[in-house]
Amino acid sequence: MTIQYCALGSGSRGNSFWIKTEDTQLLVDCGLSALCLGRRLKSAGGCVDDIRHIICTHSHRDHIYGICELTRQQQAKSLSVLVWATPKAHEIATRNVTRADKRISPELVRFLPEGMGSVRIGSMDITVFPVPHDCPGTVSVVIRSGGASLGIATDLGRVPTGLPEALSNLDAVIIEMNHDPDMLRTGPYPGHLKKRIRGDFGHLSNAQGAELLKKIVHPGLRHLGLAHISETNNRPELALEAARSVLRQCGSSAEVFACEQNRHGIVRTIGGPRPEPGDGAVKPLF
Repeated sequence: MTIQYCALGSGSRGNSFWIKTEDTQLLVDCGLSALCLGRRLKSAGGCVDDIRHIICTHSHRDHIYGICELTRQQQAKSLSVLVWATPKAHEIATRNVTRADKRISPELVRFLPEGMGSVRIGSMDITVFPVPHDCPGTVSVVIRSGGASLGIATDLGRVPTGLPEALSNLDAVIIEMNHDPDMLRTGPYPGHLKKRIRGDFGHLSNAQGAELLKKIVHPGLRHLGLAHISETNNRPELALEAARSVLRQCGSSAEVFACEQNRHGIVRTIGGPRPEPGDGAVKPLF
């Protein structure tokens, strides 16, 4: 069985990834408006009516902005979209919501494990791993279906013990490379925000993302996505060069790409027969 995936948008103004197998479709995060999400799904070859689940990595606005609107629109069409989050993330998301039309219908809520653990969603096995971020209940996710595997780890203040192992030996990985330290230091953000971003509960720099990559790159890695790239404190080419440097050192020919904020990426496929050398195949290190 194969997994198809596509970055619908990634950055401080909204994050969402579309994941698809033969019989299951879901989103990891829904930080785009329902209208934007529907348009990007259609442009990428999908349909919002086929989405049945949303996994929330945490409850910051740029990861949950469109959830309530999308689930209510689908309910009006007699289509249920289940929302998966850790109990802490769900509590934070609903704590200050007073308007009923801004709440997710309780019957649609499903809970992810608080610690490291797994749930089955359709044909996908979803493993979550707690990560440090200034939002309680934040997790990274690993999705497996058949022999295919994909990891998504963003919004990391630092790399916790155990995360590299959780992201090892996967077909594809999407990791955070949020900022360039010099651009952050000299940039326009106020001091308290700069401190938050570079702190242990903020976001990974390009160098920190590269250090994580060194621990997880392996001969079978086929795709590497770079996510949550700051539009103010980073440039895609800086993040890409940091990643490519590690891949060169390790002898990996994995495809590397930057997830964009303002448009969706291409739909990529993992699992199934390996491509022939010269057609994007990963060449073994040894």
